[in-house]
Amino acid sequence: MLATPLIGSMTAGQGLGMLGLGGSALGSLSAGNAQAAAATYNAQAEQIQAQEAQSQANAQAQLQAQTTKRQLGSVAANYGASGVDPTQGTPLAVMYDQASQGELARQLDLYRGQVSATNSMNQAALDAAQAPIYQAAALTKGGGTLLTGMVNLFGDT
Repeated sequence: MLATPLIGSMTAGQGLGMLGLGGSALGSLSAGNAQAAAATYNAQAEQIQAQEAQSQANAQAQLQAQTTKRQLGSVAANYGASGVDPTQGTPLAVMYDQASQGELARQLDLYRGQVSATNSMNQAALDAAQAPIYQAAALTKGGGTLLTGMVNLFGDT
């Protein structure tokens, strides 16, 4: 039995095949756009996380500085209560060491925050760079689906 042409020399089966190919290509584009949107969202979330890491580190460093200041005051008060001059000799060395350890802890808090923020910003840059790649891949896949399907549908005619 001969197929009846639907439009020109296209048969009804070929027409339905074209509709299916179009749907498949649109699905590929839609999936690529969804991946790109997710990558963009992830990049924004990582940037926010970087800012939060830096803010938390700054707050922790301020707390550490306050704690160190209180500890130094307590040490000086204890020395003073026992009649020792905290500005000379061993008491001074102890207070200097206490201050140095406190500053080291404060700097470490800041460093950890910077490392965390840098890691988040690097991930954000990677996510942002992937968004257009996902879209390009979707176009390529959608176009490839259309071309392959058309060859399969019309290659024998």
